[in-house]
Amino acid sequence: MKKILILILFIVLFNFSFSIDFKNIVINITDDGAEWPPYIYYERINGEKTNKITGFTVEVIKKIFEAENIKYTITLLPWKRALKEVEIGKKYQMILNASYNEDRAKKFYFSKPFYYTHPYYFYNKKLHPNGLDIKKLNDFKNYRINGVLGYNYELYGLNKKNVDTTAKNFLGAIKQIQANYYDLFPEAFEVLYGYFILNDLDFEKEQIGYKPIQWLKPTTFYAIFTKNSFGLELKKIFDKGLEKLKESGEYDKILDKYIKY
Repeated sequence: MKKILILILFIVLFNFSFSIDFKNIVINITDDGAEWPPYIYYERINGEKTNKITGFTVEVIKKIFEAENIKYTITLLPWKRALKEVEIGKKYQMILNASYNEDRAKKFYFSKPFYYTHPYYFYNKKLHPNGLDIKKLNDFKNYRINGVLGYNYELYGLNKKNVDTTAKNFLGAIKQIQANYYDLFPEAFEVLYGYFILNDLDFEKEQIGYKPIQWLKPTTFYAIFTKNSFGLELKKIFDKGLEKLKESGEYDKILDKYIKY
């Protein structure tokens, strides 16, 4: 009898997960308040930050949800809080930009690959005019490495012991490099380049050098969702919409607006 009741409960929950009417629900999306240009950031007018959130992933989700008549909001929060909120799933159900690690895989559903970034390291060009002697992962041990609080550096082959994540944002990390507190800052080239452009900064003027981390492949980024039946159905809608945008060529048109190699 107990087994039958469990089976009935499973069937009810299973059917519920496929009967969600997203058209009558507002999806609350969150992401990193430190911004992640050119993928998600606050629009600037004459150098002043506005309240409008824009970027590549913002435009993509707009296309996907509008095609399904789904209403949504986007709010930027401190990164750790954003992750926790989506893990809980009560107020926020989705993050647009996240890399993969095993801990997150236990807590969230991951979309199909959303986009790719290229791993670089950034250093103080004034102090190191000839660059840093880095040819393999083990060479990182010879340098002081910093990062941004709450960010994932496993994809660079680094763990929490290797990286001091005291910086609250990218500008803070760069200032630490300029002040010679650290030797290098690993980050996606697209993101830091976008951040510099957004804030009217120049690598040469700031004396910041950069090199690709040659042994690493491009990093895959995903949208992530609360790990429940609601989040699973939302993931399916996103994946289907993303595939349609790629097939139609609309995805590449949007990407070209924000990233120029």
